[in-house]
Amino acid sequence: PSSGGSCGFVQDLSLDLHIGVIKPWLLLGSQDAAHDLDTLKKYKVTHILNVAYGVENAFLGDFIYKNISILD
Repeated sequence: PSSGGSCGFVQDLSLDLHIGVIKPWLLLGSQDAAHDLDTLKKYKVTHILNVAYGVENAFLGDFIYKNISILD
């Protein structure tokens, strides 16, 4: 039903800085975590695979990035 609101999703404005450790050398996190330098340094991140559509890499001088834009 159309009520003039957004269509298809609920906007979430809270930060998600949780990191999932898949293997000691493989982590999974949100775009919020990828844009938080303290979190990245805490987990000793060196490389970032950015699979988000329209999300820019934040720290080009600090990490090695690979980008694959995926619409989910």
